[in-house]
Amino acid sequence: DPELHGYPVWLFSDLKRHDMGTANTAQHVQRGVALNEYLTPRLWGVADSAPYLHDGRAPSFDYAIAGHDGEGAPARAAFAALPFEEKGPLRVYLMSLRRVTRVVVP
Repeated sequence: DPELHGYPVWLFSDLKRHDMGTANTAQHVQRGVALNEYLTPRLWGVADSAPYLHDGRAPSFDYAIAGHDGEGAPARAAFAALPFEEKGPLRVYLMSLRRVTRVVVP
């Protein structure tokens, strides 16, 4: 919005809640939110944020993708169906999504 002098931020997220299935039901407490629903986290900085998933049980991207259930099951199946050599570029891309250290001038 030019009037606000804003700038785009590429969060790589839809910022929506998704049903991640009964395999991911947790004991988080958010008023009005089902226990198997999670806000899609941003992928910006994902390379620096392991372990993954809401409970930290996924040590790598592959485990995080395999841990998707519910609405995420089709993405999990699509990734599982890829040949090994086609999964590599996705891993490289995700590893490129790093946080840049902020420079502070004294």
